Amino acid sequence: SIYTTFKEGLRTIHTSLMNVGQQKHFYKIYELSSEELELMRRMIESAPLKLKGFASLLMIPYQSFAEIISICRRTPQLKEMNPEIESSIREIEINTFEQVEGLIESFGTELIECSCIDDVIKIEESGEIQKALLYFFVQFVRTKNMYSRIIAGFEEEKGSKFKTFCEHAFPFVSLFHALELCYKTVNSHWHIIFVKNETDIPFITGDQPIFNFAYDEKRDEGLELYYPISPKSALVLCFDCDMPQYSTLNADEGYVITHNKAMWDNSDLQVFANNSDILQEVINT
Repeated sequence: SIYTTFKEGLRTIHTSLMNVGQQKHFYKIYELSSEELELMRRMIESAPLKLKGFASLLMIPYQSFAEIISICRRTPQLKEMNPEIESSIREIEINTFEQVEGLIESFGTELIECSCIDDVIKIEESGEIQKALLYFFVQFVRTKNMYSRIIAGFEEEKGSKFKTFCEHAFPFVSLFHALELCYKTVNSHWHIIFVKNETDIPFITGDQPIFNFAYDEKRDEGLELYYPISPKSALVLCFDCDMPQYSTLNADEGYVITHNKAMWDNSDLQVFANNSDILQEVINT
């Protein structure tokens, strides 16, 4: 169970983990136009060679779905011959990317179970750190909050084909972006900090579970991705060639309060905690 505060109305409820942070059919497949499919192909062609294979696999569901819809439209008798075809198409539409997201969730199992920096190091030693980083970036970019920001970026361009494409193909766009971020990170001076919270104030989380704590909007720079994985621990991914690749930070109350407030500010609709008192304190901060 978990306590959830809805930012609109500041209402707090006690509920189960299955009933929070969800939007029905958020990862559904839309029928893309030939122009939109071409935009997708261009994105894949522009990607580094190591990403092209995986990115191409992500395009297949959209191509197949468009072809299936087109065939059904041209041959309406198919529905009479196979009454279950509509439910089969609906299954593809709704669940394809839910299953892809589920697979990537499994990449992060070891990461979110880490209890110290040595556990993170073991992930690298096992050769699974790239999968763990991919999970990290998927959690960063796949949210409703990130969707809204991407779409808002095109608002001034009325009728923008890129805006419509992102609206129709956000599961692809977000996963493609996560792949790019993971690729760039693996080939850079990345650094992971395991944050231990031994204070009496628990970390909170939200429907934007990872956010850029160091981003300066005015200068459009700064990168420090913060991810609370439990009330007592968090992971920070940053980039500094002068730092060791792995380190530990013992958080004081100031750190916890500041990052909890930033979690509130960066969340979209809901914020979560293991008790209601901390949520009320964050609201009053």
